[in-house]
Amino acid sequence: MHFYFIGVTTKQSAMVSILPLWSEALNIKLELIGIDLSLDASPSQYREAVARIKNDPDAIGSVVTTHKTKLFEHAFSLFDKFDTLAEVTKEVCSITRRAGILEGLAGTDCLSTTHGLNDILGSEYWKSYPSDVVCFGAGGVARSIALSLLCDFQTSLPFSNPRRYLPNRLVFVDINSSQIQSIRDLMAPFSDRMQIEFLHQNDITANDRLVTNSSEHSLIINATGMGKDRPGSPLSNAVIFPKQSIAWDLNYRGERLFLQQAQMQEESRKLTIHDGWLCFMHGWTQSIQASLQCNFSKEQFDHLVDVAQAFRSR
Repeated sequence: MHFYFIGVTTKQSAMVSILPLWSEALNIKLELIGIDLSLDASPSQYREAVARIKNDPDAIGSVVTTHKTKLFEHAFSLFDKFDTLAEVTKEVCSITRRAGILEGLAGTDCLSTTHGLNDILGSEYWKSYPSDVVCFGAGGVARSIALSLLCDFQTSLPFSNPRRYLPNRLVFVDINSSQIQSIRDLMAPFSDRMQIEFLHQNDITANDRLVTNSSEHSLIINATGMGKDRPGSPLSNAVIFPKQSIAWDLNYRGERLFLQQAQMQEESRKLTIHDGWLCFMHGWTQSIQASLQCNFSKEQFDHLVDVAQAFRSR
C-alpha cells in the first residue's frame, strides 16, 4: 500500500525512517512516497500532486504538512468529497483514497492538535490559568489549534460541544494578509465567546512586545514554519517571555531558533518548553488511521511513539 507525504523537504523527515518500523509494528505493508512542493509552488504543481495520488491504484492516502490551504484552493476539483471540517476551514490536512474515491480531510489535524494541547496543558488548564494564547502563524495548524481550543473534537459533533474553559485572549500574528483574513473569517462565529485579535505584521520588535506584554502562564506558539522550512524566528533574542508561560515550537526538527530563545530563559522565567514532536506523532497516526479506517488504542499509539523515539531531534 502506498502512503503519500506532501511536504516541502520530505526526504529530510524522520518519517522516512520511522514508517517502515511502524509498518512492522502494525503488521502491515506501507510504502512512504514523498512529494515535494516548494513554498512558492504553482497551482498546476498542486494539481499534479493530487492527481498522482488519485491515479495510483495502490494509494490509500496521504498526509499533508505545509500546503493545507493551497492544496484545497488549487486542487479542489480533483477531490470527490471533503469532510465537514475541510469545507469549513478550506484546507486539506489528510487525503484518503478508497475504491478510487478521493476525500480531503481536515478533521485529522484538529484531532492531532487536540491531543497535542492535552499533552501540554491537560484538560482544565484555562480554568486554573485564564491567560493568553499568542500564535505566530495563521496557516493550517494555527487554525486547527484555534478550533481545538474552542471545541471538543473528541466528540462526534465538535461544533455542538464548546469548551467550558477558554483562554482570556487569543492572538494570531502573520506576515501574510490573506492568511490573517482567512483565519478571521474562520473565527467569526466564535467572536462572542472570547477576545480574538488578528495582527498582520512583520515587525519583530512588535512581536517581542506582544509576547512580553502577555500575561503570566500564557501559551506562546511558533506556527510559522520558521526554524524548519525557513530559517529564523518570529521573535528576536531580546524578547522576554512572560513568567511561567509555555513556549511551544511546532517544529520537531531543524534550526528551531524559537525553541532556543525560550530555552535561554527557561530557568529565569520558569518556562515550560515543548517542541512539535508529539503533535507530529499525533498528526501522522491520525492520517494513517483515516486511510486504514481503523482506530489505534492508547497502548498502540504509545508503542508507536516509543518505536519512533530514536529518530527524534534533540
